Amino acid sequence: MTRPKIRRRAASFAVKVLELRAAGRTGDEIASSVKAPRSTVYEILKRFEGLTLDPGVLEAYERNRPAFLSAVELRLLQSLVDEDKIAAASLNNRAYSFTRAFNARRLECGQSTANIALHELVERIERDQARKRRVALVRQPTSLNAAADLADGNEDGNDAAK
Repeated sequence: MTRPKIRRRAASFAVKVLELRAAGRTGDEIASSVKAPRSTVYEILKRFEGLTLDPGVLEAYERNRPAFLSAVELRLLQSLVDEDKIAAASLNNRAYSFTRAFNARRLECGQSTANIALHELVERIERDQARKRRVALVRQPTSLNAAADLADGNEDGNDAAK
């Protein structure tokens, strides 16, 4: 079994090789730079072949990522409404798809995807706190005389009534 320290070192080495490739360096240049055999560098590059892109292609993707993702989203949405695929899907898969589409629509409409909207919860908490403050103010004596009047049963604090 490979020890964790060796795995971390190997992973760090692979990252360095991939970073140099992303910067446009050739395999031979990378091998020279990291002082490793060309075969080792090419083995790492081959392992990550599907992930490594030409730097220009990667930059173009990053600049246009929202448009690319929207196109993928549209294609997936079209497949979701394919009647044959719907008929072949399990009930669980259809229910999951419904839930995802339902939540996406609610988010697009500015609504919460939770059972209770956050702003409603905040408003309820603020109302409860305001009510508690009002109750505390009513119960709080304003002076020592008022406290004594309340203790004597004179709730309006008027000494003339005594």
